Amino acid sequence: MNNELIIERLEYVISLGIEVSTLRRVNDKFHVPYDKYVGFRAPAMSLLNFMFKDNDSYFIAFNKSVYENSVVCVNAGIEILRALRFEVSKGWLYTVRELITAEVFGDFLEMSKYLLDEGYKDASAVMIGSVLEEHLRQLCNKNSIEISFEKLGKIVFKKAEVLNADLVKANVYKLGDQKSVTAWLDIRNNAAHGKYTEYTQDRVELMYEGVNNFITRIS
Repeated sequence: MNNELIIERLEYVISLGIEVSTLRRVNDKFHVPYDKYVGFRAPAMSLLNFMFKDNDSYFIAFNKSVYENSVVCVNAGIEILRALRFEVSKGWLYTVRELITAEVFGDFLEMSKYLLDEGYKDASAVMIGSVLEEHLRQLCNKNSIEISFEKLGKIVFKKAEVLNADLVKANVYKLGDQKSVTAWLDIRNNAAHGKYTEYTQDRVELMYEGVNNFITRIS
């Protein structure tokens, strides 16, 4: 998700919290109206879940702190969101995450290169393709592009080629890169489905170099 959009959404949710915190139930100075409390908590949790899912310290802290419609809980939620906004504005939050991701991707790409050098082109192609697909998902998350949709009451994750097209539409990268990504995904799919004669060792080597370069350039 783009940092400017995150900050904009955070400021909106914080403003909701500030508005709610000034309200009081009749004859009760310690609590706010429940419907207004929910109107603050729900969009805040939606944003935090979109950013982190349910396993980040910010998500957990907000979920545990804003547990009832008391003024204290609402104010605690506001302060948590303000701290998050500050981290995002400084670029600290995603810098750390991207560094970790880069390290993990580097490890997998190194493994795929070892397999390739040993002649295991098929396993290498699958591994490189998996790294590429995960990178596409992370680019979508960073640029506010949905990676899933609801169908018949179930969450369905978009295929990698759809993410590829969505990223080009959002101007994250250009048509030339899209065509390259399509070709790499095609090799990965062939490898994953046992169509080993559809590509050569040389093509997987070019795939390795290309994906490595793509991840470095488009981060």
